[in-house]
Amino acid sequence: MGTASRIALVSVSLLLPTAVRADDLPVLAAVEGQPLAANAERVAQTLQLLGTPLPEATAKALTAAATARDAAKIQQLLDPLALVQVSINPEA
Repeated sequence: MGTASRIALVSVSLLLPTAVRADDLPVLAAVEGQPLAANAERVAQTLQLLGTPLPEATAKALTAAATARDAAKIQQLLDPLALVQVSINPEA
């Protein structure tokens, strides 16, 4: 591998992480707090079982939001961990 190729590879590997950025996920207002809270607690338990628990501060905040059934706060806490958003069209 030539020097020019190495420089190009290093340049791309350094610039790529800054060029790729996800859009912010929209906060869904019409979500029932109780079912979302139950599912969020299951996600936290599953991550714990898999050996990759949520950070302690996030876990405590998620527990408080789930107890309060605050759907917007639950979404705000879990959105940074989401890789993909899927929207299902009920008419399809």
